[in-house]
Amino acid sequence: MEDIVKDKKILITGGAGFIGSNLAHQLVRKGSEVIILDSMSENYGANEYNIKGIRDEIQFKKGDVRNRKDVIDVVENVDAVFHMAAQLSRPISMSTPTEDIETNCTGTINVLEAIKDYSPSAKIIFASSQAVYGKPTEKPLTENSKVDPIDIYGANKLAGEKYCSVYEQVYDIDTVCFRLANVYGPRAQLENPKYGVINKFIRLSLNDSELTVYKPGDMLRDFVFIDDVIQGLIKGLVSDRANGEVFVLSSGTSTSIVELAEMIVEISGKGEVSLVPWPEDWDQIKIGDVTFKPEKIQEYLNWSKTTKLKNGLEETITFYENNRQEYNI
Repeated sequence: MEDIVKDKKILITGGAGFIGSNLAHQLVRKGSEVIILDSMSENYGANEYNIKGIRDEIQFKKGDVRNRKDVIDVVENVDAVFHMAAQLSRPISMSTPTEDIETNCTGTINVLEAIKDYSPSAKIIFASSQAVYGKPTEKPLTENSKVDPIDIYGANKLAGEKYCSVYEQVYDIDTVCFRLANVYGPRAQLENPKYGVINKFIRLSLNDSELTVYKPGDMLRDFVFIDDVIQGLIKGLVSDRANGEVFVLSSGTSTSIVELAEMIVEISGKGEVSLVPWPEDWDQIKIGDVTFKPEKIQEYLNWSKTTKLKNGLEETITFYENNRQEYNI
């Protein structure tokens, strides 16, 4: 992959956030010319510290995907776009749906339109979500499973996949969509408890607080480490076989929420786990167990996870222990 992405001009929207910044670090190491577009909006996960060490090796533009001009300013003559910018919270998407629509729908259209008009040979890699499935009707989930989102976030991520398909078919723009499971690892924001259960638990544990798990705590989730996700995304870029495809990007292993909490407490040596009732805003959109079978990405892209959950959590917790101030822990 190093030879293929070396010297390639690659735009990352949301590049100062969790997934985008880790992707930027990896691409810089591989010799890519990286451009980051990020609005640096509060609570979305953007952090100047996330791009420490590569700041002088990238082009950074503060801008918003909701503003088409901001996208046009950075998209010309790029070889690829990783579209990572998004509103990520399911509860927030229900309480303020227009914000989610503006970011996840209008923002995606702006990126696709800019590529069509200014870099039609560029490939777009779109970060979709497991939320497109809603309440799973089968186990494990695959790319062929029924999609039926039960929140605005999931509906808009599914719309983003459809937009990519339209531009692929009508304008011959290469697109790849990845339905991400629960991604965890260094450089994620820990302040807003509505963005990621692992993030929330790590913050509580490091502060020697109570990790509250919604009863009975046995819901299954798939947690996939950021390094494995980045490898999958880059494989999607360099493989022609990925063009026009949708992939589940998951570990293929499921863990209960209470097991996750107990593992974090054991690794950090702080905090305690307690079971509590579901809050109303989550009770309305809870989806039950989620398990995945990532066989397609293994077949098409020769990708599989390499990081076990315990090892990934150890690396993640150590990172935040060493960088508490930068992440307001």
